[in-house]
Amino acid sequence: MESGVSRLKELESSVLTYKKYNSLADIFDLIKGKADDKDLTIAAVQVLKKIFVVLAERQDHGFQLIPKAVDSEQEETSSSAQVRKFLETKLTHYVSFVVKLLHHTDVNIQTFALRSLMALVKRQCQELTASHKQATFAQHTFQQVILAMVNSETLSAEVLELLIHNYVTKFGDVRLYTFKCLKLAISKRRERLRTNETAEDEEEAEDVDMEDIESPNSTLAIAAFCRNVYDFLANLPDPSNVENIASMMASSEEKKKPEKPAHDSKQKRKRKEKKEANNMKSHQRAFSDCWLAFLSLPLPQDIYKKILLRLHKNILPYITDPLRLSDFLTDSYNIGGIVSVLALSGLFILITKHHLDYPDFYKKLYALLDESIFTVKYRARFLKLLDLSLKSTLMPAYVVASFIKKLARLSIRLPPSGCLWVIPFLYNLFRRHPSCIVMIHKPIPGGSVPVFEAPKPSTTTFADFITALADNLNKDSEPKPESTPASAPIEKKDGPLIDPFIESETDPAKTNALESSLWEVGCLKRHYCGSVSRLAAIFETQFTKMQAEKYELDDFVSLTFQSLFEQELNRKTKSVPLAFSEPKSLFSDTDPFQSWSFE
Repeated sequence: MESGVSRLKELESSVLTYKKYNSLADIFDLIKGKADDKDLTIAAVQVLKKIFVVLAERQDHGFQLIPKAVDSEQEETSSSAQVRKFLETKLTHYVSFVVKLLHHTDVNIQTFALRSLMALVKRQCQELTASHKQATFAQHTFQQVILAMVNSETLSAEVLELLIHNYVTKFGDVRLYTFKCLKLAISKRRERLRTNETAEDEEEAEDVDMEDIESPNSTLAIAAFCRNVYDFLANLPDPSNVENIASMMASSEEKKKPEKPAHDSKQKRKRKEKKEANNMKSHQRAFSDCWLAFLSLPLPQDIYKKILLRLHKNILPYITDPLRLSDFLTDSYNIGGIVSVLALSGLFILITKHHLDYPDFYKKLYALLDESIFTVKYRARFLKLLDLSLKSTLMPAYVVASFIKKLARLSIRLPPSGCLWVIPFLYNLFRRHPSCIVMIHKPIPGGSVPVFEAPKPSTTTFADFITALADNLNKDSEPKPESTPASAPIEKKDGPLIDPFIESETDPAKTNALESSLWEVGCLKRHYCGSVSRLAAIFETQFTKMQAEKYELDDFVSLTFQSLFEQELNRKTKSVPLAFSEPKSLFSDTDPFQSWSFE
């Protein structure tokens, strides 16, 4: 190791002092295949970096960190031109070598490589700015950095944090070109997926064009690639308040000189690039293009959910045309399950704020209502959006009635925490839509007994109960008269009532909910949980706009079994029975239900 580092020092002195440029080839031969030697690798990067910076400052043989564009018709045959071309080739090899270090398993090597590359990018920006008399960003090298990072199997959070904290958030041009380079990487991967290309192009570093840069690991699995890109996009700052961000490429002193009128098209393009770095619209456009390109990839399920979770707050507000997300959100909403729940936020914003026409919105929303909604992780978010979706007083009564009836039917199968949210939600819906109140006070057909006041069963003895049960069984087992057709309806005066509500119907317009009644609330009034039964009693009061008070659903959405249990423990009872007769057995011989009440 010591011999290798000392040999690097000798070769460095040979290049800088004696101008023996062939020693650069010896340096690359020395470090070839020794990436595991961390000390030698770091020393080699430092030596090469120093060599190229000094040569560029001295302009040996006209060498620069950014190669000069030479016309193909002008063949450079002079010895000085050949030396310059040799140095430019070795500079390209140096960049490729350091870029590959971003895939190193050691995080310290990755961090060192990133710092070295970004230092080179900064020097190239300064050189381009001085050469063009206009602020210009070094896209070529920076593009290789981003492509290498998103195609890395060993991308560490520390390296990503270093890039974003030290460069992206401080410099407007770095932020802008980060989005552009990410879009380029996504486009290349999408094109590869489209054409089913599996072979990796292996070209010499000096023949690589800026538009055809390939990463060292372009065959990375699409799932890992998507996770790397998402880590970038999730940590990048949003394109707001970028007007005062200091730009790396505008660090030259050319600002002090008055700008001359731009006549040449190239000069106009350079001035446009300068304005882009601090222009919010340019950042927003790059942000939008990058995200839309990313959403077109076959995303893994975990990344898909993460995107939907943050889309309505961190993505949608900064898209230039939010309706461009309508296909993605409607497709997500049609998937069903938790994905539909997560897509509801963004789709609701497009419908309410951007006038998206989506006729099946309430049909899909109605289909999402089941018991699992009240136990999923994001139930508070869904229930809040459900409340917002049904706030409009212009909704048809039959649609609102379907949601009311569906939630009421679910409430008899929900845990107490779910029931305590459904009851006030139904109450608020009745306040907004008085035409649905008929569902509460609808009488039983053929009588005047309200739905919630079922006839009280008469008290009976155990022997009478068994006798009546046997009579009913014998009556049902008797053969029907032959004169009665099998298809003839049998009318029963005191038979069970049939609810016209069709629970299995997925279209809220066809459930017949408005013809039904909320007998389920009567069950909630007799719920085993005292909190539920007490809250269900609110439907016994008269529904008038002056008397009815709106319930804040946020107070009920976070209730759990534990919180309800603690409430019951801490609740003070008004009266406690102090005397009682201790029974000797569960059932007595004379009257089995002596201590039982059926009211």
